[in-house]
Amino acid sequence: MLAGYQKIVTIILLIAIGFVLKKINVISPELQKGLNNFLIKFIIPFAVFAAFF
Repeated sequence: MLAGYQKIVTIILLIAIGFVLKKINVISPELQKGLNNFLIKFIIPFAVFAAFF
């Protein structure tokens, strides 16, 4: 159960870091688009695959 909470906290922290970086203009719109494409094409399929194990 603790591992589940740790994963949730990690996700929340990553979202917060991304939000702050976007607000202070460290992440440009071009970089954001590239990161979104990377997540959609690579990370999400591997995460779904890993969830089966």
